[in-house]
Amino acid sequence: MIQTVIEFIRDQLANNDLAQGGLLIGAGAALMAYLRIVPNLIWRGFVYHCTVELDIPDNEQAFTWVTRWLAQHKYSQKRARRLTVHNKQRADDDDWVTILSPAPGTHYLWDGSRFLIITRRRKELQNATRSKAFAEELSIRVIGRNRQPALDLIEKARSTAAPERDIITVLESCDRGYWDTLCARTPRLLKSVVVKGRDYIIKDAKTFIQNEDWYHERGIPHRRGYLFYGSPGNGKTSMILAMASELGFDIGILNLKDLLDDHALSRAVNLLPPKTLLVIEDVDCLFDQRDSKVEVSFAGLLNALDGLASKEGVMLVMTTNHRSRLDQALIRPGRADMEVEFDNATPVTATALFKIFFPEGNYRFFESQFRARCPNYSMAALQGIFIRHKDDPTDAARAL
Repeated sequence: MIQTVIEFIRDQLANNDLAQGGLLIGAGAALMAYLRIVPNLIWRGFVYHCTVELDIPDNEQAFTWVTRWLAQHKYSQKRARRLTVHNKQRADDDDWVTILSPAPGTHYLWDGSRFLIITRRRKELQNATRSKAFAEELSIRVIGRNRQPALDLIEKARSTAAPERDIITVLESCDRGYWDTLCARTPRLLKSVVVKGRDYIIKDAKTFIQNEDWYHERGIPHRRGYLFYGSPGNGKTSMILAMASELGFDIGILNLKDLLDDHALSRAVNLLPPKTLLVIEDVDCLFDQRDSKVEVSFAGLLNALDGLASKEGVMLVMTTNHRSRLDQALIRPGRADMEVEFDNATPVTATALFKIFFPEGNYRFFESQFRARCPNYSMAALQGIFIRHKDDPTDAARAL
């Protein structure tokens, strides 16, 4: 049967002009299709063997660095026609600025003598949430087989987007456990914060940072926790900013109310960038059954802080106005290694704050006034008095 079919085809090709023409057309089409594939194959081979590619997902700090570097590049400022808009708050005057970076698509640009191919991809999330509706990725291609130029580009982007200057980046955890930049803050001088035990807190933190090997040699997890407690307005937040400023750290606010579940909480702690102070504010309110909207569990919080999957090298600061409401499991040593109470103003702390506002003022007169009247002021209330009477220290003392 097969032999009969073969003989039939041979006869048609030998004696049938239509079959011969069809064969030639088919062979020509196949040749044209192959010739169209060849350049693509050559290009793909060149890209694979002669370029270095870096893929950067948007949950990495490098994504922010590169997009901000691109925003300052002359390509974005002059040549690009497809742009993504991002608003950022300035640290110096709380004003907002508009940042333009290349939109999703492929962009070709020169950086000095280096040719770059940058592709930005955006994908909508199936389970989009209020804080994250899509995921993005940057792909950077550098011509050459050496990886170092590509790595140098990331470092250049980092130094451009986050230069070595007096700025503290405040991060906030989002629903899936990644970190978003919330704002930038000007560092606060430690001497501007009047807190009992202030210098000891900093000394303890620096000792922790410098003794990682000491912890490991003794089998102790390299983590340190601080609990700042006391009535509102007495400097808990100010101390956190001063602490980060003194240590050269950024601040990561762990927002449990926005996290989807325990897995997102664990991811947030483990993805905390290096040299970032982990902060949980008003921890006593998080698991209040009357009004809590927290989806993570109390057990999940404990495990994230010092469980088997918890991250080492983390410095944690928890704040509360009501220490008595906290579960003892949360504030035991290992989770809260040092507790610091932030009291209302005393004659000593009030006078120290007075000296900051009025270096030339009569602080002895102020202290005598304070001791005589014994006002129950928070440090914030006292600061408000000093601001109202900023031009006359005597009036400030008499206004107690």
